[in-house]
Parts: sequence; C-alpha cells; structure tokens
Amino acid sequence: MLTSSESLRYTLLSLAATYVLDYFPNEDIRTRANAYYQRAVALLSDALSQPEEQMIGGGDSLVGTIVVFIMHDTVTWEHRRPKSQVPRWLEGARLASRILDATDPGYRYWHSPENVQSTTAYTSNTVLVARAAILGLLMTPLDPIHTKGQFGWLLHGIERNARKVHGGCGFSPKLLHIFAQITQLASQMALEPSSVILPKGAEYIKSKLANLRQWSELSPETDGYASTEALLDSCVLNEHGVIECPKKMTDLGAEAWRIAAQIYLQCRFFRLPRSHAEVMTNCRRLSECVRRMPCYGPLFTAQAPLFPVFLLGLVSVSEEDFGIARNWFETVLSATSCRSSVPPVWDALKILRIWVDGEITDEPHIDMIPVGQRQPWWEDIVAHATETVGTLCLM
Repeated sequence: MLTSSESLRYTLLSLAATYVLDYFPNEDIRTRANAYYQRAVALLSDALSQPEEQMIGGGDSLVGTIVVFIMHDTVTWEHRRPKSQVPRWLEGARLASRILDATDPGYRYWHSPENVQSTTAYTSNTVLVARAAILGLLMTPLDPIHTKGQFGWLLHGIERNARKVHGGCGFSPKLLHIFAQITQLASQMALEPSSVILPKGAEYIKSKLANLRQWSELSPETDGYASTEALLDSCVLNEHGVIECPKKMTDLGAEAWRIAAQIYLQCRFFRLPRSHAEVMTNCRRLSECVRRMPCYGPLFTAQAPLFPVFLLGLVSVSEEDFGIARNWFETVLSATSCRSSVPPVWDALKILRIWVDGEITDEPHIDMIPVGQRQPWWEDIVAHATETVGTLCLM
C-alpha cells in the first residue's frame, strides 16, 4: 500500500518530520514538514475525486492516508482547531468511515465462509478509523446519525478474529463495535425515554460484555480469561508492583477496555450514579488492572488504555481509585517526552473532576426508577466538557 500511494508517503513524511522537530528544532526541517503536509493534502484531495478509490474492495491507500492525517492531528494538539469546531481528527475519521461504508465487501463473521481472508491493511484501517470515530463519541453530545447502522465492517472475517486484540488500539474490534452500540442505544433512549425495548437491548449488551473473551497473538492457543479476578491472580509482579510480561500487558490492557465498556454502559445508558455498587465494583476492578500495568519503559506502547484511565479518574468515588488514575497520568507525563494526546486529556480531566464533584449529585433509590426517567448525568458532563474543554481525543 505504501509504495503505490504518493499521498500516504507524503503524509507519513510529514508526521515523521513533526517528531524529528521536537528533538532537533530546525527551520529547514520545519519547512520540509510543512511542504510534505501541503503536498499530502493536495494528493489526498485528488484521490478523493477518483471513483476507483471508492469502489467495493478498494480504498486501502486512501483510508490509510486519512488514518495518518488523524494521527497527525492527534499528536499536534497545540495546533488543533478551536474547541467550538469539530476537530480535524474526528472529521477525518467520519470521512474515512463513509469511504469504508462505500468500499465494504460485506464479509461478516455471522455469514462468511471460514476461508474469507482480509488484508492486513484493510483490518488495520477499519480498526484505526473506528477507534477515532467511536471513541470520539464517548464524550460528545448524543446524535444517532453518527452511530446508527454504522461500523459493520469492524466485524469482517470469522467470529474469533473479531475478538482478537488489535495492536493499533489494544483491544478487539468486537469490543470497539460494542462501544458504538452503547452510544447508539443511549441516543435512542434520549429520544424514546418511555421505551421498554431499549433497556432489554442494553441488558443483552451487558451480557455480551460479561462473557466477551479477547485473545492476542501472544497467546493464540488460549481464549482469554474466565474473569477479571482470574487474570489478576495470574499476574506475577516485580518489586514495584507491576508486571514485566508482554503477554500480561496486552491481556491487562484489553481487560481494562472491557471493564471501561461496562462502566460506560452503566453510566451513559443505565444512568447509574458513580456511587452505585455495580459502578464502584467495576472501578475497583479497573483500578487493579491499571495498577499492575507499567506506564513507562518498553512495555508502555500505543496500546496504553487512555480512555479507561480517564474514565477511572472521572467516575471513581474512591480516593484510592482516583489516585491510581492520577498517578498514571503524572507518571506518563514525567517519564515520556514523546508526543501524544495525554497532556490535554489530563488537563481536561482535572477540570471535569472538580466540576463533577461539585455539581453531580446521586439520585436515591435509582434501581426503582425506570431508565428513561433517571437523571442523564453523563450528558450533563458532556455538555460541560463541550463548553469548557471541547471534544476530547481519547486515543
């Protein structure tokens, strides 16, 4: 894909030059970086006008170029658009999603033959695009137009592969798709608060999450762990209280995302308060996963569970759990100098945490109140975040 795509090559050169500039500030490199970026934009515009790029089974290089542009805007957060505007990374993700919709060959695990094979480029494109598009919805106002009937291409291939942890995000395409389903259900519930069908759908999602087994290339012979506790018990910790095994790092990261999805479902759809026993139990499990994962050194990679840690810091009522989230952010920022989206997310979390503690109150006897009549406190946080910190890039 790289050798045949000029637009992808120039986009990668521009992104690489951005990192080089951090270590070797130089006007010549800056000029080259800008030239690469402008050339990539021009080539992308030309590619978007080519019909063959959006035919079924095509579009790999086009989507790949947009993915790199998304990465570029993610790490150059100091040059992002004003908070009142849709960020470029999210705009790009939605554009790439539409291209994947148009080029989708339609191979789904529930009706595909076992021998259907997808290219590595196609799989990576679907995961990286969906990661940006779906995670961009978690802290933005509900709008069914961004989730209804979308992201089916995440489930291409056989069922087991949909549960395979992808290196581009640290969890499985199946789990990523479930995040979108939760947001879609919450959108529909906001429109139909008296529905008795939507809570049943959410209960089905809850059951799927409880039974979801993710696996990785580091342990292809297994099918995940039976429970969070089984995974935690299997971890061998060093003198600093963290694991040193790459396989366990992958397993813990994927489990952190699964638990984060459970908390997201509880808070955004079911509207359970932060102090609800089920939410607090999942926060405790999530904090135990995060606590065992080193946030520096060779095991700390792009698979880092940024949203789960952000969620832990936002939702937890226990000072111990919040302290684990705070320590993660502070350690990452002090131990790594590489560009990432961590600094603005940490700044936003500190602002939102203060507001949540002062403004969000828990409804009593919540389990006796129909879902549609409960206070949608997650939407209150989203509205405040949109006004104060803008759209958060949680990847």
